[in-house]
Amino acid sequence: MGDVAALEVRHRISLAGPAENAAAALAGLHGLVRVEGRGQRLDLAYDLRRVSLDSILTVVRLAGIAPKASMVARLHRAWIRFTDDNALSAATDPGHGCCSRPPKGR
Repeated sequence: MGDVAALEVRHRISLAGPAENAAAALAGLHGLVRVEGRGQRLDLAYDLRRVSLDSILTVVRLAGIAPKASMVARLHRAWIRFTDDNALSAATDPGHGCCSRPPKGR
């Protein structure tokens, strides 16, 4: 990636099928730092600048394995998307400098 540092995040998602098969399908995905499947749990570490949770789940679905459909699992994936989006936005925001400087004349 050149001079831009990686923005690595780690997450665990639940699947409705064997996570080992999903890990094998994800093995060559660009931006994936680490993937490990145990039972129906998939442990991931990936670079937000190169890959997203949705692209990872697309590959998993193409391998014939669905993410767990329970409400808790869906909320967890929504939380992951939210935090990933915030981390990526914070990393790419140039900032305005106003928040770290007190107002002048006070």
